[in-house]
Amino acid sequence: MEIFIEEITEEGLRRSGELPASFFQLSPEDSIRPLGPVEFHVNVFAFEDLISFHGSLRGEFELKCGTCLDYYRYSANYENWESDLDLEEGQESFHLDQIIREDFLLNLPEHLRCDELGLGYICPKA
Repeated sequence: MEIFIEEITEEGLRRSGELPASFFQLSPEDSIRPLGPVEFHVNVFAFEDLISFHGSLRGEFELKCGTCLDYYRYSANYENWESDLDLEEGQESFHLDQIIREDFLLNLPEHLRCDELGLGYICPKA
């Protein structure tokens, strides 16, 4: 989803929608498995050498327990998501889906244990 910087007004640019699970481009053996589309609502603001994003991201995932190696459901809900993109000299556009993908993958828990999800699980290997 390419956005041209010239499209962003002083009031910002609003984008909402869904991205399919396939946009993560993860293998089935990965420790992260998207279970469906990712929903986003984003306000985009342009400054001299920076693009700023404010909004919300939501998606359902299965994450692999770092101890027992079973997969458990995880709801990622970033209601107050913020991110920035430093612009390179002469840059005219950017891909919003790449920003969303990167931020999801960076914000999902790493080395999670299934009993840390708060769902009453007790990890069988703990």
